[in-house]
Amino acid sequence: SKNGYSSRSNARMISTLRKFYAWLVRSGQTESNPTAKLTMPKLAKSLPKDMTEADVEALLQAPDLTLDIGIRDRAMLELMDETGLRVSELVGLDVENVDINIGVIQVLGKGSKERIVPMGEYALEFLQKYFTESRPNLAKNFKEKAIFISQHSRRMTRQSFWHRIKSYALTAGM
Repeated sequence: SKNGYSSRSNARMISTLRKFYAWLVRSGQTESNPTAKLTMPKLAKSLPKDMTEADVEALLQAPDLTLDIGIRDRAMLELMDETGLRVSELVGLDVENVDINIGVIQVLGKGSKERIVPMGEYALEFLQKYFTESRPNLAKNFKEKAIFISQHSRRMTRQSFWHRIKSYALTAGM
């Protein structure tokens, strides 16, 4: 701390030294662990960065709507934006969870709690576009019950969707 290191850097150094001395004790090279009484510094919890309306709009406009994947991604982004779904909830949606006629989604959330979520106008529009134009081209295996499927005709994973969001954020200049 006196040398100007941040709390996070100090915590990393202490953790490293603790592991090292624990190994020395286990391997019999020393009998005492001088790091045992060291206390970890308090780490401030950082808040997530917020997005402006312009950022959100730029992200929504980023997918290429001439591609099936672009239409899928736009539908996913619109659903997240207008419904507040978590990514894991979004990729976990099955075809039977959506009622396009009424404009609602049945979501299985944290703790296996089920809820009904209304869709916004744009989310509904892009979801219908995805179902009619893109999903049939992506779904070589029509047994897949997931709404959002990858190029390999399997359920999208949350990791692959986050990867796509990051690439769209770069495209949008964020």
